[in-house]
Amino acid sequence: GYSHSCAVLADGSLWCWGGNELGQFGDGTTEDQHWPVRAGTWKDWAFVAAGLRHGCGIRAEGTLWCWGYNNEYQLGDGTRSSRLLPVRVADLAQWQAATAGYIHTCGIRSDGSLWCWGGNDGRIGDGTTGMRPVPVQVGGWTDWSRITAGQTHTCGLRSDGGLWCWGVNASGELGDGTMTKRTAPVRIGAATDWTTVSAGSQHTCGVRGNGSLWCWGLNSLGQLGDGTTTTRLTPVRIGALDGWATVSAGHSHTCALRAAGSIWCWGDNGEGQLGDDGAGSETPVRVGP
Repeated sequence: GYSHSCAVLADGSLWCWGGNELGQFGDGTTEDQHWPVRAGTWKDWAFVAAGLRHGCGIRAEGTLWCWGYNNEYQLGDGTRSSRLLPVRVADLAQWQAATAGYIHTCGIRSDGSLWCWGGNDGRIGDGTTGMRPVPVQVGGWTDWSRITAGQTHTCGLRSDGGLWCWGVNASGELGDGTMTKRTAPVRIGAATDWTTVSAGSQHTCGVRGNGSLWCWGLNSLGQLGDGTTTTRLTPVRIGALDGWATVSAGHSHTCALRAAGSIWCWGDNGEGQLGDDGAGSETPVRVGP
């Protein structure tokens, strides 16, 4: 999340730590914690996602629950009331994935359908710009495999390996070659081998089937990792190396994991987020040995 983190342990319990001023832990309090605290007593959590100041999780039976700040309906319970404890999202079940953005949330159900809710301005992807109090289906496709929500935009992968994005796009974060807002999904390039994608604040990164890493969008602090601070409107390859396994885009920095197990980060390092105790970097730097 923005100032907090959450994790599901192997026993199915949920733990959070960091900033909790708006109930983003889901533990019934608003107290910040410098170490993990358990949220509730359920031991059947299968997945958790942390957003700006809210969180969402999927339980073993496939129900989706959210908690925390709810000013833009990002909890999906039909209200704008913030919640200190998890509330169930609508009356839908069989969720298999979820992502929490700054003011919106999206999830994929077991039939491959994609649903989003909360603050909009194009982030929801249903062709509108108005807030959505409860989940609405994005298009009629039922082959979504991955979904990621950033500050201003959303991106997803379909089962054919195609990449689609939508949202504000003021910094080219969609990657379609424009800075035009998109209120419905647009295809990003013609590649059909995307394996993962991550939406940051106003930039996006993804890994393709050959292990190559690509980023696009805002690059004012080197968060794309291409050795420049030039904003990119279409995906640009990061270095010449293959072997990247996954990537995670943050507010103004990015980290990625290579298949061999090493972690690399780049971009802003004002709070030590690169993990190398140095200055910011416009190219990937290795974290640890």
